[in-house]
Amino acid sequence: MTSPPHKTRPKRFLRRLINTLEHLDTAEMAMRREEARRSFLLKLSDAMRPQSGADAIIAQATRMIAEEFAVANANYALIEREDGKAHFVARNSYAAPGRQSFDGRYLLSDFPGLTRSLLEGKTLAVDDILQDIRLTRADKAAYAALDIGSFVVAPLLKDGELIAVFTAHDPRPRRWQDDEISLMEEVASRIWSDIERVSAELALRVSEQQFRALVTATSDVVYRMRPDWREIRDLQGTALPPNVPISKTAWLQNYIAPADQTELSAAIKTAIEGREPFQLEHRIMRPDGTEGWVHSRAVPLMDESGEITDWFGAATDVTERKVAEEAVRDAELRLRLAQDSAGVATFDWLIQTNEGRWSPEALNMLGLQEGALGGSYEDWIAMVHPEDRAEAARRLEVALEMGEFEGEWRVIRPDGEVVWLLIRGQVQYDEADRPKRLTGAQVDITERVHSEQRARLLQDHIDSQIALFHEWLRDTDI
Repeated sequence: MTSPPHKTRPKRFLRRLINTLEHLDTAEMAMRREEARRSFLLKLSDAMRPQSGADAIIAQATRMIAEEFAVANANYALIEREDGKAHFVARNSYAAPGRQSFDGRYLLSDFPGLTRSLLEGKTLAVDDILQDIRLTRADKAAYAALDIGSFVVAPLLKDGELIAVFTAHDPRPRRWQDDEISLMEEVASRIWSDIERVSAELALRVSEQQFRALVTATSDVVYRMRPDWREIRDLQGTALPPNVPISKTAWLQNYIAPADQTELSAAIKTAIEGREPFQLEHRIMRPDGTEGWVHSRAVPLMDESGEITDWFGAATDVTERKVAEEAVRDAELRLRLAQDSAGVATFDWLIQTNEGRWSPEALNMLGLQEGALGGSYEDWIAMVHPEDRAEAARRLEVALEMGEFEGEWRVIRPDGEVVWLLIRGQVQYDEADRPKRLTGAQVDITERVHSEQRARLLQDHIDSQIALFHEWLRDTDI
């Protein structure tokens, strides 16, 4: 016999109400769990951010997850492979007061059931070690020896290879919830990301320190500029005067010699437009008002999109070199003027590499343009008059042996004119006493030789006339 309709309606309504309340309760619980999860992850991020090393990150994360789950132990183990064997290597693990730490090295092969799941990238949650059918006898014996009654372990794989595992465990059996398992997986990934971050930051700091030390050791000033070079962001160096304020925005006007400001600005503009290193030797204004010279070089630092974020550079004081170069140029000019006045030309022969250099006066003396003479021994000997080559070659051999080079011989200019040269030189030797360099001078003595030849001809003519006169006297018997 069925109940009247008016009696069944309240029952159906009551059941629907109960189901609705149950769904609302479930949804509210899920929302609360999600809020708790987000709150934990936020706290974890805040706690991890200031950590500067992998050990500190692991210690912080394992402590927080153990407290969140109310378990006795948590550890993050990296996988190390050596001699064909893989090990869990745990350090800075969390252990509740009175519990032993699980820091150390453990063979993966000692946990065969666990290892299979980890290598497949599967998180393994075990509520009760003794009752779980997925674990082998060897697994259970190993866990019992470590006083582990339940655990959840999340693997981390990169390119299909197991690189780390994150574990939370307790000596008592416990029921692992899905949201706890999910949280373990996410935290495992975050720990690895943070370890990579601090490792990269440490490597960058070490690299920057080494680079800065190198640059500082080889340079007088190290600087960092804005992308547009309008401001100095950092300036350090041994050449900077102490307790002198640095003008960061008016550096061009205050520190660069007025005569070089235009050239420097143009070089900077070219470097910025081409996103290429800047390099220039230019004059600077020293604090005492005098001018100096620096060799400055800077490289652009760029972001992932290729935009310049900074310029990092170094400047080395080259004033002494510039002064020395100017002194050499002055000395060369004075020497050239003296050579022009005295008609003296110079040459320099690097014997071991067979490279010769002739002064402009020497080339002019030989009737040659700059670059027309190759510079080797063969080029030089080819210009010597064929009748004098053997003697010139012999004199050179004697010079290489004895150290002094001298002689007089003819050379034939490209226009066919024959020129007489007087040559003097000195040979230098290396540590092994081998001829290294021949440096000398030459003078055009053509006019002198021709004068001597004319004098000899005149003398011969006079001598012949005197002889004829003597014969005439004998014949006339005066």
